[in-house]
Amino acid sequence: MEMQELKYFDLGGHAMEHVLKRLSEIESAASSVMDSVEEKKKELSLAMEAKIRDFDEAVEKETAHTIEELRTQLLEQISLDLKEQEKQTDMVLQALEKEYEEDHIQLAQTIFQSIIH
Repeated sequence: MEMQELKYFDLGGHAMEHVLKRLSEIESAASSVMDSVEEKKKELSLAMEAKIRDFDEAVEKETAHTIEELRTQLLEQISLDLKEQEKQTDMVLQALEKEYEEDHIQLAQTIFQSIIH
């Protein structure tokens, strides 16, 4: 070994203590960083869960609102269609009643003639 290397080793336990102390400080700092990272990870996880929950609730509310709007529109359309069918039925009944009033004797004779022949 060279002379410089011997001097380093000649310092005895002081140099080794210094190295060990620095290693201990580094390990402590690394452990502290890891703890901090783990804590931040937990915080981010909780924040993400809250955001997901909020998003799910918002989507659920929006979906319920959209379904209710569609249901209302459908019921309105059904009501309009039903009124139109009632109107058409009334018109057909009125036409049949008018035809019967105007031609009931002729209709009766036609039916009678078809029965006897």
